[in-house]
Amino acid sequence: HGCHSEMMSLLKKLEFDEALDNLAFVGDLVNKGPASRQVLASFRTMQALGVRGNHDDNCVSGRKPWG
Repeated sequence: HGCHSEMMSLLKKLEFDEALDNLAFVGDLVNKGPASRQVLASFRTMQALGVRGNHDDNCVSGRKPWG
C-alpha cells in the first residue's frame, strides 16, 4: 500500500536475499502509504513477481491519484 520503509524492514527481518530468494507481492503495492513510487522502484529492482490489486488498478485507470 505504498509503505516503502515498512516493506524494507520486513524484508530485512525475513533475511531476504535477492540472489537466492524469489519474491512475490499479492496486490496493492500503491496508494495508501506515502511512498508508492519507491515501492514500485524496489519492486522492479528486485525483479519481484506481482499480482495487481484493486488499488493498483485504480491508479492505473486514473480513478485515484498516486499515494
